[in-house]
Formats: sequence, structure tokens, C-alpha cells
Amino acid sequence: MFASVLRWWPAVFALALAGPASAQDIWRAYQFHGNEDFRYDLKQTVDSTVTTGFYRLSISPAGAGQMQLDIQGKLAGVACSGSATVESGAASPYQLTTGCQMMAPILVGAFMPMSTWFMNRPLTPGDTWDVRQGGETVSFSVNGTCTHAGQDGHGVEVRHNNDLRLKACLAPDIGLPLAVFWTEEGDDPIEIELVGYQQ
Repeated sequence: MFASVLRWWPAVFALALAGPASAQDIWRAYQFHGNEDFRYDLKQTVDSTVTTGFYRLSISPAGAGQMQLDIQGKLAGVACSGSATVESGAASPYQLTTGCQMMAPILVGAFMPMSTWFMNRPLTPGDTWDVRQGGETVSFSVNGTCTHAGQDGHGVEVRHNNDLRLKACLAPDIGLPLAVFWTEEGDDPIEIELVGYQQ
């Protein structure tokens, strides 16, 4: 899964940076507010076996331009927790797994592609764009509205050679996706859904 992401990353990142940063309805990945609480349901399918769990991220001010991330999770009967202090307003997808590294494949797999693929672009329903390389095509689209945990967002899709790889819901004022369905060729899907949010 990650090999394909990394193979496409340079071209996709360059395309994302070319987007109009001043446009409205831009999804700013990992840009958090002073106090937020996210709770996700997780679902991972491996060889027809479905594993479920949850992930919770609480964000609070930590003083001097910093914020604290408090993380809890459970997957396949294994519980985890951790905390980290980071610069206010931003965090990396790897910091979002602090204390829960055993959940890194599902969390990074769901969060990491978003940070570049839809960064700096207005989420305008009906918009599409492509990246082509070596006879392959990655296509992006914004497909209307969606709602999770009472939060409204925009539906987006990524297709590789017309096969669905990513279906997600993004809200411009929330730094993490509201929902993600993510799969790679030959791999089983990863799914996350926001079921609780407070600010």
C-alpha cells in the first residue's frame, strides 16, 4: 500500500502546491483549533476477517504556542494511549499515532494521503483533475456533500486507472477527514468514520 503512495507522492505534491491557496473552502490538513475532540470508529479487513476498533484524539492548549495531543485507541482487543506536545495549529500524521504505533498502518494509511492530495485546493463539487505518469493515471474529484458526527463536509474520490482507491469526506474547518475508505491494488480496505466531534 505505502509503496504506491510513495511512488506517486512527488507528482501529486507538486500538483497540490500549484493550487490557489487563497480560494475558499480549502481543506487544511492537520490544522487544529485550541480545543477539539475527535472520536472515530475503525474498520480493517484482512483476508475477509474484519477487525473493528476506535481512535480518539483530544487536543488542548499547552501554553507558549503549543498544544497537547491526548490519544486513545483500541484495535483487535489491544488498547493503547499516549500524549505529545506539538506546535499549535499543526501536527503530523505520525504524531497522531503517539502511544498507538500498533495502529499506525490503519491511521497513517487513512490520514497520510490526504495531507498532499487535497491540500491547497478548493473543495468545489464537480471539480476534477488528473496526474499522469508512465501510462498510468490518478484522477481526483469532488463529488458533493456528506455528513458525519453532525459535521458537514465535501465528498472526494481518488481513482487509479479508474479503480477507486480513496473515498473520503472533508470539512474545510476541521483538520482531519470526517470519513475515509482507502484501498490499494491487491490490498484489503481500511475504513474510518468520525462518530463524535466537539470543539
